[in-house]
Amino acid sequence: PDPQVVSLLLGEADQLDRLQLLKAYLYGLLYGFLLALCGYNLMLWLGLGERSYLYYVLYLVSLLLCNVAYTGHGLMWLWPGQPEIQRAAQQHAQH
Repeated sequence: PDPQVVSLLLGEADQLDRLQLLKAYLYGLLYGFLLALCGYNLMLWLGLGERSYLYYVLYLVSLLLCNVAYTGHGLMWLWPGQPEIQRAAQQHAQH
């Protein structure tokens, strides 16, 4: 039981390649934006010393890690060949 939908696409190989490339660009945009936001707030925390910026960085990093674990990107990038870690990370990200 998982709320994430596994889509089934039927089409030609070049059309599926374009969709895969678009999906990769969208994830890159999302992760890049979140990392840039983390960097910006980290600089604010280092410069101003206000704790709320650090808390926001920690929140964004945890959100990013949960998303990476939930979507399966962690299995590809962070812990390849470790399905036990991926299974535990997905269960943790769902709660």
